[in-house]
This record gives sequence, structure tokens and C-alpha cells, in this order.
Amino acid sequence: MSLLNCAIRLNATTFPLTPEEREVYQSAGFSLVEAEAPDLALFQKHAHAVALCIVSAKINENMIDHLPNLQVISRFGSGTDNIDAAAAARRGIRITNIPEFCLSEVADHTMALLLASARKLLTMDRATRQGRWLARIEERTHRIEGRQLGLIGFGRISQEVAKRARPFGLRIAAYDPQLNLEVAQEIGVQPMSLQELLSSSHFVSLHVPLLPATRHLMGQAQFESMRPDAIFINTARGAVVDEAALVAALEQQKIAGAAIDVYEGLDMFGPLPEAADHPLFHLPNVILSPHSAACSEESLGFLMRAGAQNAVDAVRERNLIQTEPCRH
Repeated sequence: MSLLNCAIRLNATTFPLTPEEREVYQSAGFSLVEAEAPDLALFQKHAHAVALCIVSAKINENMIDHLPNLQVISRFGSGTDNIDAAAAARRGIRITNIPEFCLSEVADHTMALLLASARKLLTMDRATRQGRWLARIEERTHRIEGRQLGLIGFGRISQEVAKRARPFGLRIAAYDPQLNLEVAQEIGVQPMSLQELLSSSHFVSLHVPLLPATRHLMGQAQFESMRPDAIFINTARGAVVDEAALVAALEQQKIAGAAIDVYEGLDMFGPLPEAADHPLFHLPNVILSPHSAACSEESLGFLMRAGAQNAVDAVRERNLIQTEPCRH
């Protein structure tokens, strides 16, 4: 019988395997099972699998228990909040991710949302199509230079945003309990408390992972602490924000606007809805994008290849050889 390790690759329809990803598995002597969604029957059929590779699928303890030989869960992305890490740890299963994924793309997208909001590009676009030339005067905008960008979280992406923001003449502040003072000084970023940052920033951009400690980090009290002319930007994780509080702050004009790429109340990786709806859809002072900040041909190509390599490397490091190939 062929001596092959078995990898299960989920989200294979939404995020099809690239030739480069397939080459990683093939070169390492892995057999491969492809599926879109986690399925207990699938896991039972391939219970000998040693690697589970996922992009957006949510993996809970029950699913993990149906893969008794699993050694690694390879998350094709930077965050791992869609995996039951405690359950994996109890089984000694390694979780890998790709921290360097999409740094440039998310930083670029953040700046695009900031600029589009500040210059009211969507409003100006609609006005132009309707022949309302006087929108250039009627819609009040402010000079970007000299305003303050407040960064909540100061990891890799946030640092890349700061580097891009400086040439626009923005003053940059950051809040992070583990803020690297040396890096902040090098980039020209002013450390602040969260309260100080919220109350003084014209743009507030969120860059923290979703953890128990950060869930609903931005809620009613935080939005009420912001300037009434402030724009809130989120390209991090939807559940870091209490969306009901954000909607209320926008409706009551506690803040001037928002630019959002991630959502707590929308599943951007589930089945396409017949009629998509969300309270943010009905607000004129919001710019929305469909969790697209990370996406480019280059970032997705790198993601698929690196995620597969992480799975292969983790199994190799444990020197595991399975004696049963995947059954197709």
C-alpha cells in the first residue's frame, strides 16, 4: 500500500487550489481530499488525515474529535479565531497561520477607505451621475493634511498603514498595550491611551485580532468618546466592534462616518444570500467593502502556497508517516 500522508483541504470551491499549492502537496508525497465545508461524514471517511487546511471554515471541538490522527490545522490567513484553539491544544494539534499574509493589501485598503471617506468620493460620484455639480461646495470636506489618524493596535499591518499615512501629512497616534516604542518612534507615531486616542483623532482605524479580550472592544462608550467629525475604519475583524453601537453612533451623528470591510452580522464566506441586508446598508455616511481588503492576485497566490507548505512542514517535523492514502 502507498505510504502517503493525507491532507483535507476545505474551502476548495470558494478558494480553489492553485497549481502551486497542488505542487506543494504532490512534492511532499501527500494525497489530498478537497471539499468546501467541514462535514463530519467526510472527516469520518478520512479519519486517518494528518493535516486539515482551511481558509474561512470554522473548526470546532466536535470536528477535531472526528479526526483522531490529526497533527496540524493550517489556517490560510493571519488570524486563527475560526479554530477552537483550546480543543486543538488538548489534542496536541499544532495550529499554523501566515502572519505576513496581505500586509500591503490591507494597509493599502485602509488608506483607500480613509481617503474615500475624507473626500466623500461615493457621494461625489453619485452627485456627478445626477448632474449635481454643486456637490463640490454643498458637501463639506476638510483638508487631510494636519489631521490625526489614530491606530488601535500597532502590529505589522498597522505599522504599514502608518508608513503610508505619513506622506499625506497626517499626525499619527497609536494605542496598543504591547506597543513597540522603538518602532513607533522610528515611524513617527505618538503612543496614546485608548481614551486619549479616541477623543483626539479625526480618523480611527482598527487593527487588532479577535480575542476574548477584544470582542466588542469598540462599543457605545468608545464611540461616544470619539470626535463628532471622526471617521471610523475597520479592516480587522467584525466582532471587535459592537455593530449595534456603531449603527447608533452613525444614526445619531455621534461620529461623522465609517468605512467598513469586516462585519459581525454578515457571513461573507457562507452561501450567497437571496437578498443581502444589514443596518449599515441604509446609512449614507458609510463606505462598505465585502471583506476584500486582503485580496489581490499576489496575496492569494502566496496564501495558498504558504498554507500548504505550513501543513507539510508541520507533519514533517513530527516525522509522521501514514500507511493509508486518502480514498476518493
